Amino acid sequence: LAGVGVVFYLLAALGQRLGEPGLVASHLDLVALGTVADLVPLDQSNRILIYEGLRRIQAGRCRPGLRALCRVAEIQLRSVTSSSLGFKVAPRLNAAGRLDDMTIGVRCLVTENEDEALELAHQLDRLNHERRDIERRMRAQAEELVDAEYALGVDRSTHIVCLFRHDWHEGVVGLIASKIKERCHRPVIAFAPSKSGTLKGSGRSIPGFHLRDALASVDGAQPGLIERFGGHAMAAGLSIYPENFLQFKEAFSEAVSKHLNGKKPALDLLTDGELDASEMTLKNAQLLCESAPWGQGFEEPIFYGDFEILEQRIVGEKHLKCTLKLIHSSAIFEGIAFFQEKLKTKQVRVAYKLNVNSFRGNESLQLMIESIEY
Repeated sequence: LAGVGVVFYLLAALGQRLGEPGLVASHLDLVALGTVADLVPLDQSNRILIYEGLRRIQAGRCRPGLRALCRVAEIQLRSVTSSSLGFKVAPRLNAAGRLDDMTIGVRCLVTENEDEALELAHQLDRLNHERRDIERRMRAQAEELVDAEYALGVDRSTHIVCLFRHDWHEGVVGLIASKIKERCHRPVIAFAPSKSGTLKGSGRSIPGFHLRDALASVDGAQPGLIERFGGHAMAAGLSIYPENFLQFKEAFSEAVSKHLNGKKPALDLLTDGELDASEMTLKNAQLLCESAPWGQGFEEPIFYGDFEILEQRIVGEKHLKCTLKLIHSSAIFEGIAFFQEKLKTKQVRVAYKLNVNSFRGNESLQLMIESIEY
């Protein structure tokens, strides 16, 4: 359970004891949002909490702040999904804590006044735009650091990526670690100066490597090197003193190398297999959509196939829109790949999700491309 789930069951038990079993039902919208945003595994309990919360939100039975956040994010309540909560609503709430004062987000969620909720939601939206600008700058700088370090040929750097700049924002390093991890497929920790004088680090891991346990191993081997740390398998935070950065980087690299037995980390994309053209239908995409919520530990199905690219163009300045023909078939499909440049080859193997594309009241099948192999 996420923390919000623990509180939900505590209050549910309290309601039972007080003879008011429905005491917490009205909070299920927040429970769903918190459970999605905290990236906990979608076991049976968490899945039920998200499902019931989404039903309330889609029916409009949610608090003014959540309605306002959906409005500024241009999400229709009836179309809210776990993905839209995770990728559109949660980042706006988190932006307040990253850049300013988290109480703005708290006030937005607890107010009963529609006008105040909308004003606070707009404040959060502006902070989120500012956060994205900062993130873009830091990400470009992080990629330059990664390219420079790999160019140096440092053997141990092949197992981890550990980054620091004096002008980085401590509230955004977690996002940078996540983006660089996706690019390098290695455990990543990014550091920035904190107000306390230490370096604040945020790390993201890869499947099969427990990040928090690795930090505990470093702390046990070299007491005092890490000032404080915490987290779980896939994400963790820590503080170190600036003069210990290089020593920590070396110790962390050794811990990762030892766990991987000296092998370079590898990324395996698991799929649910190939689909025939007859199975790649709008009806099946709608069926998968209705089977939500998807999330950590209960991933949305990914399929793969070999395609010929008939047309391709860049939309929104950074996304690839393409027309694909399934090899050994006459079936043609529309697809989109986010943050993908134009492809230089005509035949590709694509991992994709079946997606329902809604536009001006019409629904059509669209392949949401997750990965492309030449």
